Amino acid sequence: MSGGYREPVKVVIINTHYVETDARSFKSVVQKLTGKDSTVAAAKESESKVLRERMERMVGTQSGVQTSSGTAFDGS
Repeated sequence: MSGGYREPVKVVIINTHYVETDARSFKSVVQKLTGKDSTVAAAKESESKVLRERMERMVGTQSGVQTSSGTAFDGS
């Protein structure tokens, strides 16, 4: 063991984001957070507005959903 070569330790830091949504909007929110285009019929502007308003009410912010890292998620 002494004098042997050791592989460097790989450290992975994962930043967690806390977001609340309803079952109907779950897939769309996940796709927005992961950067994948939504295959669900392009979210109509009125649906996006409803989602944004719901998320703002749940979290209590004016500009979007406040995440645990302090960044805002805008549902549009």
